[in-house]
Amino acid sequence: MPKRRSDSELLREGCHSYHKALFAVMQFRREAQEAIRAAVDERIDEIAAALKLDKAEISEGLTPYLTRTRRTSDRAGMVQKPRSD
Repeated sequence: MPKRRSDSELLREGCHSYHKALFAVMQFRREAQEAIRAAVDERIDEIAAALKLDKAEISEGLTPYLTRTRRTSDRAGMVQKPRSD
């Protein structure tokens, strides 16, 4: 019968790989946001016309990637304007 690994051994292994996985996810998110921003910037006139918005209104919600400790907005990384109603 194969020997079972102890919980502490599994936790140690998980902790070791957690940082690599977290870094990979953060880097992917950063690169995805950069690609989306570039695509929106490239076609902002068309997007604004289709949505009947100012270009500034579209650009407001697109912010660079911020880490959780630096983020002052919602979980999606988008800046939320305070409601005025």
